[in-house]
Amino acid sequence: MINTDQEKLYKIAVLFMLYILCMEVDLDATPIKEFWKDVGISDTFKRLGYLLDNYEILTSRGPFMEMAITAFEQIRKNNKSTRGLFFDCLHSIYLAYVDIFLTYDNHFKKLSRIPHINYQEIYHFDELQITKYLRKIVPPEKTQS
Repeated sequence: MINTDQEKLYKIAVLFMLYILCMEVDLDATPIKEFWKDVGISDTFKRLGYLLDNYEILTSRGPFMEMAITAFEQIRKNNKSTRGLFFDCLHSIYLAYVDIFLTYDNHFKKLSRIPHINYQEIYHFDELQITKYLRKIVPPEKTQS
C-alpha cells in the first residue's frame, strides 16, 4: 500500500513521461522520435501504455521521479505552480549526478529543504565564499611568431 503523497509522485512522474516521451515535448526530440519510429507507435496514449508495460521503472526511479519530487514539493510549498516550475524540474535531473549544485536562483535554492539526499547539496552563490584557485602547473609563456 502506498500513501497519498507517493501516489501523487507516481502520477506526476507519469505526467512528465506523457509530455516528454509520448508527446515529444522537448528542446530536441530527435532521439525520442527515433525511438518511437523504431517501436512503430504513433498514438500518444498507446505510447504511454507501451512505456508503462515495458519501462515501468521510469515511474519510480530516474529523471521523471526527480522531476516529480521537485514539482510536488514546489506546488505543496506554494499552493500553486510557478512559471519556472518546468525548468526547475529539468534542472533537478542533475542532482543525482553531482556532488553540489550551484545556483543564482533563490527559488531553486529552496529545494534544499526537501528531505531527500539529492536535494541536500543545493547552494546559492551568495552562500559561498569563492576564492581564486591557482594552478600548480603554470602554462608556458606564449611566444609570438
